[in-house]
Amino acid sequence: ARMTAELPHELIYRIAYLALGSLARTVCTEANAVVNVLVRTLTFAPDAPKAVVQSRAARCVAVTKIRLVDVLAVDDMCLAKLLTISTLSSIDVSGCSMLTPLSLARLRASPVDFAARRCWRMWRPSPELGPREVIELQVLALRDNSAEGIQAAFDWASPANQAFTGPASRFGRMIASGFSIMLTSSRARVVCPDDIDEKEVHAKVLFLNDTESETPGRYAAVQTFEWVVSKQEEGDHRGCWMTDAVIPINAPRGTHQPTI
Repeated sequence: ARMTAELPHELIYRIAYLALGSLARTVCTEANAVVNVLVRTLTFAPDAPKAVVQSRAARCVAVTKIRLVDVLAVDDMCLAKLLTISTLSSIDVSGCSMLTPLSLARLRASPVDFAARRCWRMWRPSPELGPREVIELQVLALRDNSAEGIQAAFDWASPANQAFTGPASRFGRMIASGFSIMLTSSRARVVCPDDIDEKEVHAKVLFLNDTESETPGRYAAVQTFEWVVSKQEEGDHRGCWMTDAVIPINAPRGTHQPTI
């Protein structure tokens, strides 16, 4: 007599699941490998972890451009690793506030084209920066609401301004007691004139807080200041735009404009 045996249905399903799962994993691995070869531009969200940025960039063997705008996790070590990618031709680290002057030195020494606006820890007074960029950096440093931010903001004051408001510790106490909105606002907007004078610029800075409006990106203007910056004509900072004075002015009721 011929004997036959049937496998339990549960075991059959398990075998099929394992076989199909293995096939699916193989297909996914091969597809990812193809994608990694084809990718030329990488763009990361502001909340991307540093480990994700580094691993993704390392897998894309032909990447030429990386956009890291406002990615908080990017620090000096992370950027140093990215700059070792041989195929990389340009990188945008604007708004990566953890980067320091060490990263700026590495970017300048690298053949890679770069953008690094709004990196307030990275920049020091430099002829490379225009008046709007200087004001943005100083405002961002203030809004960090830290001793480091206060020192950075003080460094952007002109020598005459520093002599009047310094040292940095006194400058910080003055800001905290009389202009605390600069430290606590949720957003700020810098308004520069269309025609930039070669020596002095008067801009407006609106320090804003979120409103209860359902309109996305709408803020209430809490206080507005006139920011006076001038190009230094002598001394160690010759050719650099620096802040001479900040004057409180009346604020409008609200605004719906790009902010920093």
